Amino acid sequence: MNRAAAHLVDHVLPEVGGRQWVLTMPYALRFQLAWDIALRRAVHAVFRREVYRYLQRQARFLDVKGPRCGSVTFIQSFASALNLNVHVHMLVLDGVFTKVEPDQPPTFVPIAPPRTSDVQDVVDAIAAKVERVLRRHGLIDDDIGDDSDSDDAQRLMMEASVSGRIALGRRAGRRPRMLRGPPRHPGALPNRCARHGGFNLHAGVSVAARDREALQRLCRYVGRPPLSYDRLRLRDDGAVEVRLKRPWSDGTHTMVFSGVAFIARLAALIPPRRTHRIVYGGVLATHSAWRTEIVPGGSDLPTLPDGGGCWWEARTGSRTTS
Repeated sequence: MNRAAAHLVDHVLPEVGGRQWVLTMPYALRFQLAWDIALRRAVHAVFRREVYRYLQRQARFLDVKGPRCGSVTFIQSFASALNLNVHVHMLVLDGVFTKVEPDQPPTFVPIAPPRTSDVQDVVDAIAAKVERVLRRHGLIDDDIGDDSDSDDAQRLMMEASVSGRIALGRRAGRRPRMLRGPPRHPGALPNRCARHGGFNLHAGVSVAARDREALQRLCRYVGRPPLSYDRLRLRDDGAVEVRLKRPWSDGTHTMVFSGVAFIARLAALIPPRRTHRIVYGGVLATHSAWRTEIVPGGSDLPTLPDGGGCWWEARTGSRTTS
């Protein structure tokens, strides 16, 4: 986590404003996205493309010619309860790059923060496009766990984790023991957050240009591991307590696992071979012709009078790193 964050701040992300866009998926898609890497890539491509389209559309209102976006994507597979929950954190430049003249270096043009209605439009488009992707893959919403490879141990643990149940041990098939407090009201959606069906898109976290400390904190957050030791406790009876990051609406604040059940939860989070958790794209991708003029250590980064700095964009064929 710390190494990846330091690398991004020192060698990848220019000194411009950035915004975190987080997409969580419908429950019925979570196992499919964890198991089917091709589907995961296709859904990520839809997400990235729709966010870029929004930014490029706003840039054209400002008469920016040939706007190019940028992003770095972290694909996380876990939730607070250590259950399998594939979701996407995308760090996106809060603006676009353009070239005023072909022989000049790229110029950064900041874009105003999105409104909640803008986020709603983006998540509506994502949901519609993902439905087309599912049709192409021959999938429907409720076919989780009905594949023929039910004897695959990793698959069984992943299926149990998605459903919030125990995979191994005497309590296999049941839910973990839970410690509860008073229930709480879930509250309204925050600003710059919108839903469509089971899709949830949040774009409320941003980093100001040249605030490298805040940027490094955000990079550490999106690249964090599944569990903090601060939320873990070994009981005298050998059971393992996992405290949730935030209590659920029913008051649940801690889950209790046997040692075997806890290890099975961790094992379910191991990604398939040859998958990547960090994806570089757009002007920050390895194959981008503008990359060396944008990333730290390249040429100086000019900005328009209202400008700040930059982050990065993705395109088909972008390189990824594990």
